[in-house]
Amino acid sequence: MIYSDSKGDRNKGGMKGLVMDEESSAPLTPVTIRVMKGREIVSIARTDFDGLFEIHNIPVDQYDVLIDCSGYRDIRFENVHVKAGKMLEKEGGIRMTYEEFTE
Repeated sequence: MIYSDSKGDRNKGGMKGLVMDEESSAPLTPVTIRVMKGREIVSIARTDFDGLFEIHNIPVDQYDVLIDCSGYRDIRFENVHVKAGKMLEKEGGIRMTYEEFTE
C-alpha cells in the first residue's frame, strides 16, 4: 500500500484504486468496496466504468476492506491503516480472480 496527500479534513483519510481482472488486466465494474470496522460498514463505494474508485473522509483508524464482484472471488484486506490527510492506494492495482463454479 502507498500513501499520497489527500484533500479535505486533516483528521480523516481515504483510499482509491483500480480493480481489474487477474488474467486480462481489464478494469472490472461494478465492484463493491466496503470499509469495515468489525461488522459496521464505515464507508462503501463502487468502481466506475474504468474500474476506478475513491473513498474520502474515512476517520483515522484501522479497518478491514472487503472487495466483491459477481463471478469473482472476494478479496479481504485486514488491518488497513487510514492515516490523517493521506490517500491509500494499493500499488499495481487490485487484481481479482474469476471464480469457476462446478456442479
